[in-house]
Amino acid sequence: MWQKILLTIIVLIVISLLVFLYSKYIGAKMFYVKEYPLYSTTIDDSYNGLKIAHLSDIHYGLGLTKNDLEKIVKDVNSLKPDIIVFTGDLVNNKVNGSINKGYVLLVGFTHGDTTDIVDKMINKILNLRIFEDENDKMNLSIKDINGSILSISQFTLYADSKKGNRPSFINAMKPDEASKLYDYFNQELSKYIEVNTGIFGSDMKVEIYNDGPVTIILDSDELFKK
Repeated sequence: MWQKILLTIIVLIVISLLVFLYSKYIGAKMFYVKEYPLYSTTIDDSYNGLKIAHLSDIHYGLGLTKNDLEKIVKDVNSLKPDIIVFTGDLVNNKVNGSINKGYVLLVGFTHGDTTDIVDKMINKILNLRIFEDENDKMNLSIKDINGSILSISQFTLYADSKKGNRPSFINAMKPDEASKLYDYFNQELSKYIEVNTGIFGSDMKVEIYNDGPVTIILDSDELFKK
């Protein structure tokens, strides 16, 4: 009887391992295009020639790397679709980054931001004294308390709501440029302190325990560009 139980356990382990390997190294890379013409008497003639791209179950973060995703974006754009529809799991449902005590940084980039400005911002973040000392005064930096950083990309920081009720995001840097600066920011910052990150450009659920609460805006335009 024990031999049957052991055999069942081994089989389950092997199946689970095969499923994991397939999803991580094979299935995540299998991006292919199929074209289907759609016909319906209920569709108005004005929609003739409309091209819809449908992407399903991308699972970014589980075997699918940033380079893989960029290739998919290029392939989809080369089709020149009028509408892009996502279904299934676009991002793998997992906790991508978490910290105990430190900063949650909502990071956005605007036109004119450079690596030089990013370096200055990193120095400001590391030396900003906003943690309480033994006298309950804001006097300690994140380095003093051996804290960590959770870095979240957030282009909506540059929303402009001056006109109308729908925000404009024209002041936010283009995603391809912002992504490079965001990677640079995290890499350089991690040389001095532990850094966890979200996934650039992804739909994320961010849980923040704001002690205080304390929220401080560091704007490169105000700090370094004037």
